[in-house]
Amino acid sequence: MSRKLYCFIWLNLLTISISSSYAANLSISNSDAQIKEQISKIFQQNKIPGGAVIIYDNGKIRQIYIGTSNKQTKSPINANTIFELGSLTKTFTANLLAQQMLNNQMQPNQTILDDVKNKAIYSPSFKKMTLLELATHTSSLPYGIPNIRYNAQTTDNNISIYNKFLKTWQAGYPSGTKMLYSNVGYALLGNILAQSESKSLSTLYSQNIFKPLGMGSTFTTVSPNLANYAQGYDGDGNPNRTPNEGIFGGSWAIKSTPTDMAKYLQAAIASSPLQKAFQISQTGYFRFSNGEQQGLAWNVSPLDEMSNAQLLKIKPLIPNSRTPEPVKAITAPNFNPNALIEKTGATDGFNSYIGLIPSQKIGIVIMTNHFSYDYRILKSTGRQILLNH
Repeated sequence: MSRKLYCFIWLNLLTISISSSYAANLSISNSDAQIKEQISKIFQQNKIPGGAVIIYDNGKIRQIYIGTSNKQTKSPINANTIFELGSLTKTFTANLLAQQMLNNQMQPNQTILDDVKNKAIYSPSFKKMTLLELATHTSSLPYGIPNIRYNAQTTDNNISIYNKFLKTWQAGYPSGTKMLYSNVGYALLGNILAQSESKSLSTLYSQNIFKPLGMGSTFTTVSPNLANYAQGYDGDGNPNRTPNEGIFGGSWAIKSTPTDMAKYLQAAIASSPLQKAFQISQTGYFRFSNGEQQGLAWNVSPLDEMSNAQLLKIKPLIPNSRTPEPVKAITAPNFNPNALIEKTGATDGFNSYIGLIPSQKIGIVIMTNHFSYDYRILKSTGRQILLNH
């Protein structure tokens, strides 16, 4: 995209009317008891010990708790149970970027090297990569880095591996042409945002998102001894948690409670101090061949272009498939409230999902203390509740 086009896009985004083009509100008709019964069956089928469902329904918050936070103690899930959000964290990181864009601290067409302090550690492949490409998974960066985990802790060895990757990485195709989901990209974006403010990423989250939204029980690092910190379980049912942020925190590290995620969900749909930032991050900037769009972390499915039947038929999961998918840049991106806007997340012991339709003023968050290799379980469940009402 040209700089002139970026300026046009940005003016469009900054003049979004909060109430414009909103469709008539629709209510989620299923009762809490019906939804609990529906999701309890899914939990039983997938050996999920417990979870929380948060629904925003035309200004009202509904919270449903299922099962236990710990299989040994049998402690029930409640409003204050802490879950690991996994990649839902990316929507928080994208919101920080959108805020900096609104404040003219950063622009989407800036190369990432405009905002880093030590340019010498980056390979030539980073030279033309933009912040927009980094935030939309179109940077051509890989999913992960060999010999280092997504939740790698801050050790000298892990930092050395990460820095070596930055120095030697070579792009396999031009950025902005294909989408490949990249934990590396969002880890890098989080680090760039922190550097630009000379603050830690956790401080940026706290000052710019947690505090404005009143999310007092949301963190990147928590004490493993907290009584309300759910015990997570891996795909084989073994206990697994990652309480510390690590070096890639911008990609995965936020932990939160149903009470706080209700506030986040409401802010992502309705009027809030961060509404313009949410709308910028929830705008589609690249289009896939099936009509879906890629926002800043969020996936966007326009409901005026895609049918419910199409959205409820989730494409089959191909294990360990990380194939770049061709995309086309949207020439005049603009926030579309009549869209299903969503994100999935996982850590080694937890799964999560957030989905919303701003025009209908409905949304849902599902959090569980069990990791599944099939992220579609919660995505499919969330879509059924949002679309079949």
